[in-house]
Amino acid sequence: MGTAGDAIDTAEGGRRAVWVTRLSIVAGIAAVALILTAAVGAWSRAPWALADPGPWWMPYPGNGWYAATLLLCMAVAYTAHWGPRRRRFWRSRSGSAPASILSIIVGLASASAVLGVSAFAPCARGELPAVRSLTWTILLFVGNLETSAIGPGAVLEQCTGAIPLALTLARFGAIVATFIGAVTVLLVVSREQFSQLQARLSPDVDIVTGLDALSMPLVRALIVEARRRHEPDHWFTRRPHERFGRAPRTRVVVIHPQRDDPLASEAVEAGACVLTGDPTNALMLRPILTTRWGTRSSVRRLYAVSADQQQNLAVLDAAHQMLETAQKKAHDLAGIALIVRRALNAVGDFFTAGGEVPLVSRLIARLDDPREARDWRLRHITKDAWFEDAISVDDLLAGALVARLLTEEAPPPTHLLVAGDTPLTVAVLDRLLWRDWKAATLDRPRHLQRVTVCGPRAERVVRGWSVRRSPADATITPVVVEAQEGDWELVADQFAASADALIVTDPSPDTLVRASRVTRLHPRLLVFAPDPDAGGLSDLDSATGVVRFGPTLLSNGGAPEDSWTSLARLQHARWRSPGDRAAQRRWGSPTDPPGDRLPEFYREDNLRQLRNILQVAPALLHAEWAPVVGGSPTAAITADELDRIAEKEHVRWVQLRVASGWSGLDLIPPEGETASVKARRRKREEERRVSPYLRGWDEGEVAGKHPELLTKLAPEQRTTVITELHETNRDGVRDILGALYHWGIAPKRDGVWLVAPADAAEQTDAPSQTLLDEQHPHRYDRTGTAWAWLLTEPREWQTDTGDTLRGEAGDWWVVTPDGSARTVAASEFPQLYEQVDAQLHRRHGSVSARRLDAPQVVESLEGSVNARAGDWLVTDDRGNSWPVPDAQFRASYRRSEEEPRR
Repeated sequence: MGTAGDAIDTAEGGRRAVWVTRLSIVAGIAAVALILTAAVGAWSRAPWALADPGPWWMPYPGNGWYAATLLLCMAVAYTAHWGPRRRRFWRSRSGSAPASILSIIVGLASASAVLGVSAFAPCARGELPAVRSLTWTILLFVGNLETSAIGPGAVLEQCTGAIPLALTLARFGAIVATFIGAVTVLLVVSREQFSQLQARLSPDVDIVTGLDALSMPLVRALIVEARRRHEPDHWFTRRPHERFGRAPRTRVVVIHPQRDDPLASEAVEAGACVLTGDPTNALMLRPILTTRWGTRSSVRRLYAVSADQQQNLAVLDAAHQMLETAQKKAHDLAGIALIVRRALNAVGDFFTAGGEVPLVSRLIARLDDPREARDWRLRHITKDAWFEDAISVDDLLAGALVARLLTEEAPPPTHLLVAGDTPLTVAVLDRLLWRDWKAATLDRPRHLQRVTVCGPRAERVVRGWSVRRSPADATITPVVVEAQEGDWELVADQFAASADALIVTDPSPDTLVRASRVTRLHPRLLVFAPDPDAGGLSDLDSATGVVRFGPTLLSNGGAPEDSWTSLARLQHARWRSPGDRAAQRRWGSPTDPPGDRLPEFYREDNLRQLRNILQVAPALLHAEWAPVVGGSPTAAITADELDRIAEKEHVRWVQLRVASGWSGLDLIPPEGETASVKARRRKREEERRVSPYLRGWDEGEVAGKHPELLTKLAPEQRTTVITELHETNRDGVRDILGALYHWGIAPKRDGVWLVAPADAAEQTDAPSQTLLDEQHPHRYDRTGTAWAWLLTEPREWQTDTGDTLRGEAGDWWVVTPDGSARTVAASEFPQLYEQVDAQLHRRHGSVSARRLDAPQVVESLEGSVNARAGDWLVTDDRGNSWPVPDAQFRASYRRSEEEPRR
C-alpha cells in the first residue's frame, strides 16, 4: 500500500508540465551524442579530434566549451528527470542507496568507461589488447593514468602528443563516480548515525514513540504535514531583505527499541528518521528535544502512543525532565555565556529563519479511557512553557463520528441514538456537548436537540456521565440526554420515526449483522457500527447500509489535534472578521495548501496566548488551577484583575511581533472609511508588518524599529486606539477563561473558583418593556438569520415542552443561531424568510405578539403546542399562531413603531 506521501508525489507528477519530460529526453540525447562523438574521435585518432583549437563543437584536446556543454546536458537531463521525484531523492527501500544516487554513479561510470576504452584502444598492442585497454580504463577510477600508453611519454608514436579530450573527460568522470560511490557506501553503512545527527541538529521535530500498526498511519500523516508546512506562504513571509534563509523543515523522528522491525524500515521509507533506543531514557531524548546548545526546545509535538499506557506516561515524564532542565539552563546563563548564546542564536535565526515562529511544545500521551485522559490533562496544567495532553482512541473516534453526523451538506440530525455502555459512548456524549457549547459561543446553529442512550445499562451510563459534566453547560441550553434501557435494536425500532442516526458502540461479534438489519427495516436511519478491521471512519457500505468504524490515531485523515490546539482554533474562530487579514484566514489543516490555512506564525501565536494566560493568571489572581466539580462555589474576577491579565497578554503580543520585525504605527484613518477600504488598508499594513495596536498599554507609546512610519495622533485619537486594544485584550482573556471553565478547569482561591466576568454590555442590558405592557399585543419586526433545508420526506420533532409536531415533505426545516429548530410550512416560508446564501436565510416581515401570563394550548400549522407562562404568542397577518420561548423571542424580534392589529 502506498503512503500518503506517495499519493502527493503522484499528484505532483501528474501536474508536471510535459515540456519538463521532453527536456530531459532532449538533454539526454544530446549528452549521449557528445559522448559518442568524443569516443569516435579518440578511437579513430581523427585529425579533428587531435588537431589544434578548432570549432567549439569539436572534441579537440583542451576544448573547455565542449566539456562544459556535455556536463550541462547531463545535469539538465538528470535534474529534469529527478526534480519532480525529489521526495525519493535521498530515500530508498530497505536501507539501500536511492535510485537517484545510483543513477549518477552508473551514468558517470558508463560514460567514463566508453570514453576511456575508446581513447586507449588504438594504443593497446601485443597480447589481449582489449583486456589491456579495459585495465587501463579501470585504473582511471582509482586516479591512475597509464602514461606509457598515451600522452607525451607513450611508447607508440601514434599515441604521443596531447591527451585526447575523451580521456580527460573519462578521468574526471571516473574520479567523481568513485568519490560519490564511496560517500554513498559510507552513508548507507552509517545510516542510523546519520539519521540521529539529522534529528539532533533539527530545530523543529515531531517525535513518535510506540511504533505499531496503529501508529504507522500517524507517522505518515506527520510527514505529509511537515512537507506542507515547509511550503512558502506568499500571503505571509519575511520581507525580502530578511529572507536570507528558509524556515527549517519539520523533521519526523521515530524512537523505536527494535532495529530490525519491519515497521521501522517502513517508517524510514516514508521519510522519517528512525532512532534505536529507549524513549523513556531522558538522556536519549535530550539531544532531540532541545537545540541551541540545550537552551531552546526543538520539539513541536511528541506523541507517546504505545499500547502500554505506563510507558507513554514514562516517556512524558522523561521529556518533561529534559525540557525543564533546558528551561533552567537558559535562565541560569549570565555574563559572557549569555552574550555568546544570544549572538549565536541571532546568527542561527538569520540563516534559517528559525526565529520567525517560536515553537510551543506539546507533549501528548495516549491513554485508553477518554475520561481518564481528560482528568489527566486537567491535573497537568502547569506553569511551564509547554503543554501536556492526553488522547485516546475512543475520543478520536467520537470526534470523527460527531463531525460526520453534524455536516452541513444535508439537514443535520436532531435526535441521535447511542447504543452501548463502552467508553466510546461517554466520549460521544462529551464530544457532542463540546461541539454544542462551541456552536453557542460562536453564534452558530445548534442542530442536535436530543440524545437517547440505549442498552441494558443505559441509566447507569447517563447518570455517571451527568455527574461529571461541565458546570459551564448551565450557561447554555444543552442537548437533552436521556436513557432508554433495553435491547438497542428494539429501542431503534421504537424511535425510528423521530431518530435520525444510530451509533452502536457495542463491540460484539454480531453487531454488524444487527446494524445491517436495522438499516433494512429503517432506511432513513443512518447507522454507525464498529468493525475491528476498519481503520477510522469508512464510507457508507452500499451492501449493508452501515458506516463502519474502527480504532485509529488519526483525526480527519491527519495527525490528531491536541486539546490545547483545539482551544487555540476556537479562539481564532471567535476573532475572524472582514477587517483583519489574519482573522479572515480559516485555521485549516497543516495538509491544506498555504493559501487555505492560517500561517504558522498566527497558529503558534494563538497557542502562545493560551500558554501565557495559563502562566500569568494564577500569579496575578493569587490562585491555582484546579478542576471544577458540580456545585463548586464561584466568583467573578474583578475588572481590575481582568485588566492586569489582559495587560500581561498585550505585552507578550507586542514583544513577539517586535522580535519578528514588526513596528507600531500612528495611523489617522481617513474620514468616512468603508469596511472594504479598511480591509485593504489592514492588508497593506500587515504586508509591511506594522500595526496601530503595537504600542504600550497605558500611555500608548509606539513600539518597533521604524520611527519613520510614525505620524502625530491627536490626544482623542490616541485614546480611541488605546481603548480598542484594551477591549480587544479583555475580550480575549474573557473568552479563554470561559473556554477553560467549560473544560472543567478554573483558578481556585480560598476554596472559590474564579470565573470570567460577564461582558459589560450584557451586564447593563435591561428589558425595554414592562411585564404589564408585554402582555398586550404589539407589532414586532422579525430580525436575524436562520439556516433552512427543504424536506424531502415528513419529519417529526419535539418542542422544549415535549410536544411532538410534524412537518410534511416540501416544508422547510429551520435552525436558528440559538440551536432551536422547527418546521415551517411551505406556504408560510416565503412570507417569513428570504434567501441569502445556500442554506442561510434572513428573517423578514412583522407579526403581532404578546407575552402569556398563563399556560395555553396553541393550535399551529404543525399541530397542538403547549405554551408556558412567560412564552410569547406570535400571530402573523394570515392568522397563523405559534408560541416562542422568551429568550428566543428577545433575540429574534424587535419592537416596531407600527400600531398593533386588533
